[in-house]
Amino acid sequence: MRITPEQARQQLAEGNQRFAGGGARRPHSNLSRMVELAREEPAPVAVVVGCIDSRVPPEIIFDQGLGDLMVVRLAGIPGATELVGSVELAVQAFGIPLVVVLGHTHCAALAAAAAGQAQDGNLLDLQEWLTPAVDHVRTRQPSLPPAQFAREVELENTRLAVEALLHGSPLLRQAVREGRLQIWGAMYSLESCLVEWLGRHAQEAEILDRDLEVLDREVLAGDSKVGP
Repeated sequence: MRITPEQARQQLAEGNQRFAGGGARRPHSNLSRMVELAREEPAPVAVVVGCIDSRVPPEIIFDQGLGDLMVVRLAGIPGATELVGSVELAVQAFGIPLVVVLGHTHCAALAAAAAGQAQDGNLLDLQEWLTPAVDHVRTRQPSLPPAQFAREVELENTRLAVEALLHGSPLLRQAVREGRLQIWGAMYSLESCLVEWLGRHAQEAEILDRDLEVLDREVLAGDSKVGP
């Protein structure tokens, strides 16, 4: 029987507490586990969407092992279409009950976007994905000191990535609406090694309600086209 979203988050929270406290168990990390997974389909408890930063490996900071997590990592966690598709695949194929969008402190990709460093090619595309978080914070709180500004940008970028998953996927919205899935934002501190759980998107209910209204209009429009 699959675990609930709440149980999945509790498992990750307890694992992070062990890691940050120096008592990591490193479960499911030996050769026999790998052999087992080669024979049987894995049952991961969560998808973690995180940054490529080498200091933030999800399996380690959540004290999980082989087959326990599905991980998508992109610099700065932009809400790219490829990211949404990867999460959809994980949720649909494995019935995963929890998606964690994991930001972290001292993110170099966000710092570069905030500084407006000149980029070209694919790096320019990446910067354009990250710039909205910088612009939102700068517009709302233009006088923040540098350290607090960086913190707010990291939080806003995580929130926008959660929003991108909700807006970008009818499949994920349906799973959330039915209670099969929760999407949480979280922030990992490089200083304390602790994960701060930011919660679900503040406008999640409104996004889901609007989605139902759109579906209702589509159904009605389809009915109006039905003729003899």
